[in-house]
Amino acid sequence: MRSAQSALRIRCSGSTNDPTSRASPQSPGVPPSPAPSPATPALSPPPGPSPSASASPSPSTTIPSANLSPRPPLGPPPEYRDSFSDLLFMHLCRQAFGRVAEWQSPRPWAEGYLGMVEVSRALMRGRSAEAQRSAVLQGFPRVPGWFRRLFPFSHWGAEANAAITPRFFSWLVGPCHVEEAEIPAVDGREVAGGKAERAEAGGKEGEAEAEEAERGGDWGAGGTVKLQCGVRIERCRYLETSGCVGMCVNLCKMPTQHFFTHELGVPLTMEPNFEDFSCRMVFGLPPPPPSADPALHQPCIATSCPVARLDTDVPCHQLQ
Repeated sequence: MRSAQSALRIRCSGSTNDPTSRASPQSPGVPPSPAPSPATPALSPPPGPSPSASASPSPSTTIPSANLSPRPPLGPPPEYRDSFSDLLFMHLCRQAFGRVAEWQSPRPWAEGYLGMVEVSRALMRGRSAEAQRSAVLQGFPRVPGWFRRLFPFSHWGAEANAAITPRFFSWLVGPCHVEEAEIPAVDGREVAGGKAERAEAGGKEGEAEAEEAERGGDWGAGGTVKLQCGVRIERCRYLETSGCVGMCVNLCKMPTQHFFTHELGVPLTMEPNFEDFSCRMVFGLPPPPPSADPALHQPCIATSCPVARLDTDVPCHQLQ
């Protein structure tokens, strides 16, 4: 009985002298196979909802969707050498956006452009498209009504605005140059005043006239004219750095168009190209209605926007 218990203990401990219970001998010079290691536990996701919980694709959905705008193969971005004045403008813009966003990027002075883009993204957070555009317009100077009456729109004014744009705004958009553009040849008095001025002068009839003008109803009544009033932005630095359709449209295109058209009395249309990051500005050309503006129906740039969604055939969610 005692010998049977001893044999049982020896067998359980794996140290029996019975040759049939030993492992097969290894070949000379070959190390024994290692024991399998326990499985590594999966990392827990951060607190909060899963990033994909709000837009879980169905099994038939292809990711990424072919309907989203891919980042074009443009090669590396240009190397920008920002001057002191460039950095100063970036700092002022960054501070203005930061006051509205109630947040400021910790990036140093030398990284002012990246800091400005980060603050721009913070300004968008929690705001509708209309609220984003209104927030940007708060930072634009107010232009008194007498300025538009004293300096009504003219073809010379359209060319003058185009001429100064490359000199004063290259820090924001990168290299750009003046080019020829075709605009409506209309009386300056028809485009100098905004909707409020027409409505004040003519009541409901004046307001209806202003709305018709904004839709392009009376533009081109006098034909068209070709002038040096266009600006070609070769590769927009703001669009390429942000990679976001919403930032381009809500924080740049729409507020700038509104300011020039309704505050300065100089109609302006901006036509960003989301395939090659170029942009065309035409002074003297009234912006199209929202329903006819391709930029307001542009999907996310799938491979460059950090908040892009995988929805198909729908505008960028930041445009809503």
